[in-house]
Amino acid sequence: MSETWIQCTNQEPVLYQVIRAASLVAGPALLATSTFFWNDEGRYGTVGGTLAVVASWIWVLGLLFLWSVVRARYPRWGSCGPVLLALGTAGGVAFGVQGFLEAAFGLSAEESLDALAAYPWEAYVVYWLAGPAFPISMVLLGLSLARGRLVPVWSALMLALGGVAFPASRITRIEAIGHLADVVLLVPSIYLAWFLLQTVRSARSIRELG
Repeated sequence: MSETWIQCTNQEPVLYQVIRAASLVAGPALLATSTFFWNDEGRYGTVGGTLAVVASWIWVLGLLFLWSVVRARYPRWGSCGPVLLALGTAGGVAFGVQGFLEAAFGLSAEESLDALAAYPWEAYVVYWLAGPAFPISMVLLGLSLARGRLVPVWSALMLALGGVAFPASRITRIEAIGHLADVVLLVPSIYLAWFLLQTVRSARSIRELG
């Protein structure tokens, strides 16, 4: 069990760690579920958009913890990651809301993009700047965890791969690719949630022995 993980969890209440672990499972699971509600154009729709929004604000709790693990090993780099994650989370919420509103007002993908074209800099900030920040933060998080050997390398690299696959699936709007990208993100997140709970258990045993 990584000493860095034990250090990051040792001073926190067990309930808080359980909530973090739950967010690492629930966040990507909800995002994966949202893909099943894509419409014929590969847009979220009302249900999918709602799930994407909820997934964004739930998942960020666990991802912030993973960045705290990175920060314990790489203080400067680990301090910058959460900023990128926060921006990416805002982008995830924005795209979820966009999908919701498109369906609510009966807009096609083309009509939605035409409407955004009337507000170029605002759309850039809300969507084209914030949107890519999330997958970029996932790639950097995975590579940082792998470089520091802070988790099993396979899980870290799979997380980074998910960061690459996610925008590819959302750009192509192909449902099969979307499901594949969701699985690539979900599997390592579930493992890291289990890893976190095992760390909490080990840290608790160490305190009791001490």
